[in-house]
Amino acid sequence: MRVRRGLEDEFNPFWGPMWRTERVLRSTFERDSGIDNGSWGQLAITDGTDDRAVGIEILAPMCEGQLDALIGTLILRRHWSRGFGMQAKRLAMCYMFENFAVERVSARTLATHVRALTGLRRCGMRCEGLVPCSQYSAGSHAAMSHWVITRREWRSQPWLAEVHRGNGGNMTERENGTQENGND
Repeated sequence: MRVRRGLEDEFNPFWGPMWRTERVLRSTFERDSGIDNGSWGQLAITDGTDDRAVGIEILAPMCEGQLDALIGTLILRRHWSRGFGMQAKRLAMCYMFENFAVERVSARTLATHVRALTGLRRCGMRCEGLVPCSQYSAGSHAAMSHWVITRREWRSQPWLAEVHRGNGGNMTERENGTQENGND
């Protein structure tokens, strides 16, 4: 078995090392491109000009009956501060709310990761609290900041119409979840 260091180390110096076997990574992507109902999904974040990968977006869980979903954004350092992370977070929120019956989308990051905290806030998420000493990072244990946005809060975001979906953003009110249905 060959052990390969994950890309996460390059993405963000705050996170500790993550190890995965090449065989596990390969089988996940060969089976379902990293998206598996009831499991974690990973989508590539591209720069939009030449489809060069600049990071990944993690989605979880993706299964029927789940009311809460989790998103996570990892951007290669050389592509930081260019808006890719915020665009990916917003698109991930739209994807989860428009395709699954979730009522909340949550995210978490290190409490000291200022760029991520700013991005989550700009996406309309609000902090639910901190869990001290819950993530090993850079040689010690650090606090995790937990963030959330509800379906109702997401519907009222001023950026919602600006999110570029694969279909060009031409969704009906029913498809994009802006139609009132009394299920808030």
